[in-house]
Amino acid sequence: MILTYALVITMLCLLGGFIAGLRHTLRQRNARLEIALAELRDLATLDPLTRLPNRRAALEQLNSQSEKAHSQRAEGTPVAVGLVDVDLFKQVNDTYGHQAGDMALCRVGDALRASLRQGDFVGRFGGEEFLLILNNSGPEAAHQAAERLRETVLDLQLPELPDDYRLTISVGITLHTADEPVESTLFRADQALYEAKNRGRNTTVLLTPGASGTPTSTPTPHCEKSGH
Repeated sequence: MILTYALVITMLCLLGGFIAGLRHTLRQRNARLEIALAELRDLATLDPLTRLPNRRAALEQLNSQSEKAHSQRAEGTPVAVGLVDVDLFKQVNDTYGHQAGDMALCRVGDALRASLRQGDFVGRFGGEEFLLILNNSGPEAAHQAAERLRETVLDLQLPELPDDYRLTISVGITLHTADEPVESTLFRADQALYEAKNRGRNTTVLLTPGASGTPTSTPTPHCEKSGH
């Protein structure tokens, strides 16, 4: 009887140890699965270089904001959309190498993200171009925000480039209206960016909805160092 009781206790202990080990293994596998799923989400939504939202995620965000603007049109909540392009960035890659260019681009992305208000959005749209979405921003507020970003990038310290080298950005910005497709808004922002480039780069151009290619507001272009 005592022997039987001892065998039962031993088997229960072994079974308990086995179950504990199984639970530990399952926790480890679940943790690895969660990490793998997070990595997959990152691959789907984040740019691998700058760690900003990628083009796909940026367009999803823009469509989401467009739907929100449409549903809240009675409240008149404005949304500004901008395109930011690093001026003459090819010269950085050609002169100092792609590694230096990649680091500089990451610093620009970090500066843009850090300079935005909570609730605003920046994503890498492709190459050296970024997409901005500024909530609750009318023309004047959107223009001021874009200028703040431009000045922030101009003041960036870039250890991978010569001490006197300054990157500049051009910004084209517009307002999204609730009754237009996002493609129209992006096209207008691109027109504004093109005009900023034509005006000598390192400047901000605002095009309001309904404008026929003539900027409604532009600051005086700021000088940039030759070759930058």
